[in-house]
Amino acid sequence: MPEHFGKKVSKVLPESYNQKTLLQTSFNGSVIATGHWTSEGFVLKANSLIKNHSTLKSNSGTLRTLDEVKRRLYAIDKEGDYLILKVDIRLSSPSTAARLVHGNDRNGKFDWSSSLGESLSQLLNS
Repeated sequence: MPEHFGKKVSKVLPESYNQKTLLQTSFNGSVIATGHWTSEGFVLKANSLIKNHSTLKSNSGTLRTLDEVKRRLYAIDKEGDYLILKVDIRLSSPSTAARLVHGNDRNGKFDWSSSLGESLSQLLNS
């Protein structure tokens, strides 16, 4: 089971939502990270890219998570402005995961989508 960072949450998800759906987020048209939204949090998958430096000013929790992931060497091998995540990690929400990946404020329900282009928001409401 992936190590958990941040607040531990238990989320009731709609029965129609498949928690095994692989979600992705992109930058400049390229997928840079993948994960799953489950009732126990968002699992950010190994080999996802996370921003090495964050422009977040108001979200200290995400900044602490980035520092902790780097301190534990769960993300190394720089690729431009990004670090490559070596292991799966569990985060409190898709928004936290999107902030870690992109390095700025994000709404995970719209940043994460299926390979067919359906946003997480659409998947949760279908």
